[in-house]
Amino acid sequence: VVLQFFIAIALLISGGMIIKQLNYLLNYDVGFNKENTLVVHVDFDLQKIQTLKERFLESPHVRSVTMSDRNFDSGSSSIGIQNPQGERISIRLLRTDSDYLETLGLELISGRAFFPNEPEDTIPNVIVNETLVRELELEDPVGERVVLRSDGSAVNIIGVIRDFHFDSMHDEVQPLMLHTFDYNSIWYLFVKVQESQMQAVLSHCESVWKEIVPEFTWEYTFMSDILEGQYEDEDRWSRIVAYASVIAILLSCLGLMGISGILVARRFKEVGIRKANGASIGKIIILLNGEILKWVLLAYVFACPASYFIARRWLQDFAYRTQISWWVFVLAGLAAFLISILTITLQIYRVARQNPVRALRYE
Repeated sequence: VVLQFFIAIALLISGGMIIKQLNYLLNYDVGFNKENTLVVHVDFDLQKIQTLKERFLESPHVRSVTMSDRNFDSGSSSIGIQNPQGERISIRLLRTDSDYLETLGLELISGRAFFPNEPEDTIPNVIVNETLVRELELEDPVGERVVLRSDGSAVNIIGVIRDFHFDSMHDEVQPLMLHTFDYNSIWYLFVKVQESQMQAVLSHCESVWKEIVPEFTWEYTFMSDILEGQYEDEDRWSRIVAYASVIAILLSCLGLMGISGILVARRFKEVGIRKANGASIGKIIILLNGEILKWVLLAYVFACPASYFIARRWLQDFAYRTQISWWVFVLAGLAAFLISILTITLQIYRVARQNPVRALRYE
């Protein structure tokens, strides 16, 4: 029974920490506005993509539309450069357009955003995040030129945005450059929709899609669903642990029922004597509960440190993680004790409520 409850309590604590971390990830401020954002995969030439964008904007319920080469859940491009210490760092590249910052609600700290028709000079303009500024130790980044390759090719920084999570929070935010030049193809359109108007916008966008690119199937997803999909493994594990906890508790209860049944059978006459001497059913239940609950308490004492080390090790896989909270351990312990008390009490009550004459008639 100690082993069974050790496993059950450890699973309850572990499941509680998984759910707590999952809620933390889903509710963490990712640095951009993910709500009411429609994501459409586009796999055709840029001219048609631009036409789709313009036609999508004809809906009065569409706030803005932007485009990019990735949609936050797959794919990436990067380039390696040297920082002032001579160390090689990887900089992520993200192709966007002039409406990217407005559509996703990214915060521009300094400088400017891209113009609708950003001039394609010999030195392209880019917008960088705070992490890149720190990595390259740029005191006044706006106007700085960053050399990307040994052939002297460089980019000009025109703005700095606050860090946002373009990857899952398993990893720390990496240095990032937003650009508009033809480095990667455009694969996604992001449509920012007015609140409660998603259905109207979907109908409008579908009709435009069938008119512009009827040879392609109309498909879409939502930004919030994409971000939640980054943590499918955590969600799956929370379900597995929940099911395992239920099974472990049921097996533990069966063990308790067996032990409490044996205990009651051994002390059947003692219960009769106590009742004959005026002991109440409640006192008898408390007495016999104490005999068994000490083993549940022992299992809880062993399960707490083991669960703590398991949870701490698991959380180390996340760059951004919740705290290990004491109340998760308390709730798991209370659940185990309440289930144990209920299981034992039902067994004891059947005997304690009987007439003491049954136990003593042969004495």
